[in-house]
Amino acid sequence: MSMLRHTWFMTMRQARNLAREPIWIVLLLVQPMVWLVLYGQLFKNVTRLGGFGTGSYITFLAPAIVVSTAWSSVGWYLLLLLGLSALTATWATWTFRAYQRSL
Repeated sequence: MSMLRHTWFMTMRQARNLAREPIWIVLLLVQPMVWLVLYGQLFKNVTRLGGFGTGSYITFLAPAIVVSTAWSSVGWYLLLLLGLSALTATWATWTFRAYQRSL
């Protein structure tokens, strides 16, 4: 039961963060659509080679884009869990201080 509560807490926390910065919602929805349009048009004639099992490259590509988007989200979440965001913030602080000293 504790795991479900923690999962719910983290889900609501992430939902609040997304609500505060709605541009991320737009980007999360637009990026896969751009990939579908770009790669769908770029490789639409590849299905003529055979072996695809479908006549449309978009139906071949769509599951891969869904999996890629999911893995990307999981990767960012793991970075946050591992505390690498703190490392990035520390690196940014060092860089900024070095920049200030150079002025």
